[in-house]
Amino acid sequence: MKWVKEVKVNKMQPKPTVKYPIIRLPSQYADLIGKKVQLFETEVNGCLAFTIVVSDGREVMKTDSITHDMEAMEKRISELERKYEELYDAVFGESKHENALNREIICRGGDSNPRPPDYESGAPTS
Repeated sequence: MKWVKEVKVNKMQPKPTVKYPIIRLPSQYADLIGKKVQLFETEVNGCLAFTIVVSDGREVMKTDSITHDMEAMEKRISELERKYEELYDAVFGESKHENALNREIICRGGDSNPRPPDYESGAPTS
């Protein structure tokens, strides 16, 4: 995606009860005047966003097919994540979560020579 220009959303009010938001494209896009476009609502970094698709008479995906495609993609990603976890378990013999917990327990404090709880150090203290 390429940034084009920052513009203000204006208002067109043909009747007292009807208002339309108007966005002016830069003059370099004058050749789009009169062409059919499809407008899609989306989100970018948590902000409302729109995508304008100039169809040029070609069939463009409808909203339902985009929603269906997103659901299919989410399902595929979930399946890949599940297969990854299975493969990890098969190779390492434990899940990533269990492995991380075991590492934390083993590495906590970094003492490779643990002493009994009743051990008293002869080192001077200040």
